[in-house]
Amino acid sequence: MYIVYLTVMLTNLSAAFLILAWYVWRGLPCGDKKAWVPAFVVTGAVALLTGLHMTFTWPMPGVYNMAFGEPSVMVGVLFLAGSWGIAKCWDFTPLSVYAFIAGIAVMIIGIQFIHLNISQEPLAAGVGLLMSGFAGVLTLPVTFFWSRIRPLGRFFQIILVLLLIVAAVLWAYTAYNTYWDHMSSFGSFTPIYAR
Repeated sequence: MYIVYLTVMLTNLSAAFLILAWYVWRGLPCGDKKAWVPAFVVTGAVALLTGLHMTFTWPMPGVYNMAFGEPSVMVGVLFLAGSWGIAKCWDFTPLSVYAFIAGIAVMIIGIQFIHLNISQEPLAAGVGLLMSGFAGVLTLPVTFFWSRIRPLGRFFQIILVLLLIVAAVLWAYTAYNTYWDHMSSFGSFTPIYAR
C-alpha cells in the first residue's frame, strides 16, 4: 500500500482555481487587492509542499507522481509568487510567462493522461489537466493586454475565467470521487509502524 494525499492536492487545486477565477474576474479591476493574499498563500503552500514531496519521493505507483506532483509544484510556486505580487502591486506579465510555459507542460501531461488511459477516470483528469494548462497559457495574454488594449484583455479575461471554473469543477469532481473510493478501499489499511 502507498501513501495517498492526492485527495487533498485535488481539493486544494479546485479551491485555488476558483479563487483565481474570482480574482481574475473581480481582482484585476479592483483597487485594493491585498485581501487576496492569504487565499493565494494557503493554496500555494499546500500545492507546493505536497507537490514537492510527491515529486521527490514518488509515494504513488507509476506516473501519478509525475502527472500530479510536478504540476502541483508549478501551481504552488505561481500562487505563492502571485501572492507576493499582489501584496507589492506588481505587474503580473513576467510571472505569466512562467505560467505560459508551465501551462504547455500541463497540457502535454493531460494529453498523455487520456492517451495512456491513466486512472479510473482518465477523461475527467485529462481534460482537467488540459483546461488547467490552457488557463496557464492564457494568463499571458490577459496580463499583457489588460493594461495595454483593454477590450482584448477583457476578451481573454472572460475566456480565462471560464476555463478556470471548468477546471475547478473537474478537479472537485475528481477529488470527491477519489475521497469516496479511497475511503472504501483504504478502510482496512494498517501502516507499517502499527503492525
